[in-house]
Amino acid sequence: MSDYDLTPLVVGGAVAVGLLLLGPIVQFVLRRRGRTQFAADLRRMRSPMRLVALAIVARSVDLVFDEEPYTSLSEVAVIAAVAWFVVRFLVVIEGVVFRRLRIDTFDNLRARSRRTQVELIRRIVSAIVIVGAVAVTLVTVTPLGDFGPTIVTYAGVIGILAGFALRSPIENLAAGVIVAFSEPIRLDDVVVVEGEWGRIEHIGLVNVVVRIWDDRRLVLPTSRFVDEPFENWTRSSSAVTGVVTAWVDHTADIESLRREVGDLLARNPLWDGRAFNVQVIELDERAIQVRILVTAADASDLWNLRCELREALLSHLAGRADELPVVRLADARERSPELVG
Repeated sequence: MSDYDLTPLVVGGAVAVGLLLLGPIVQFVLRRRGRTQFAADLRRMRSPMRLVALAIVARSVDLVFDEEPYTSLSEVAVIAAVAWFVVRFLVVIEGVVFRRLRIDTFDNLRARSRRTQVELIRRIVSAIVIVGAVAVTLVTVTPLGDFGPTIVTYAGVIGILAGFALRSPIENLAAGVIVAFSEPIRLDDVVVVEGEWGRIEHIGLVNVVVRIWDDRRLVLPTSRFVDEPFENWTRSSSAVTGVVTAWVDHTADIESLRREVGDLLARNPLWDGRAFNVQVIELDERAIQVRILVTAADASDLWNLRCELREALLSHLAGRADELPVVRLADARERSPELVG
């Protein structure tokens, strides 16, 4: 053993022991201070830290003895351990940020925007780390490292071929970056896409998951939200406006109906009080069509408000049968006497 320089082994062992002891010590301090959630986050880093420590020890032993093929294996272990540690660390940081950006509140536009950006940036950085780790591994422990200049020379050709072969994934990856910063959609946005109404549940670099109102999931490529039109009901605000229509007779008292709608909305907690309106939008020989505009805090409240308003109008119109559309036989006799004998 005297023929070997044990300095790398001593340094590597010290670093490994420090990593193994750092986690439990910090967790103990956090628990004593009541920061149990942060202690739980740190616990998620335990396995990557252990692997990094073991990889450092293995690499230190190889630096001392310098024996093949263990040297290559230790290099791969270090690269993989560090990559795993960085990816897991990014996930933990994302969780910490998400807890500060709550979306279960009324005005959550800024929180949803920041969450979307943080999640996509985390995915992009994680992908870069993984690809970089694989590239470094190939260059370090394979003969590819000896052909570096040649690979650089043909990098353009390789890039063009890869672009044709992976056109769709690359398009979706670029779309993910665009979505992260231009924000055509955010997490928990209410959208209408492919004829389906739902909320944005997940935004990835390759696809977007829309949770439809009946709990089905619509999975679409991310580029779909960059290249094609869709409806976003919560682009600038969660507040929305909806319509309820009704057909009534020509003799109906529209002003009385307008007062009734106002009273119904005033008693309904789903109405946000911003606005309502009752207008005649269609008139033909049999009836008139009335459009009732109502507002609500979000799309879910609006749906329920419209349904409850229709039910209330049914009760109101049932007590006024003369206001319902009717077929006037006198008019029919004048136009077609044979229809009424």
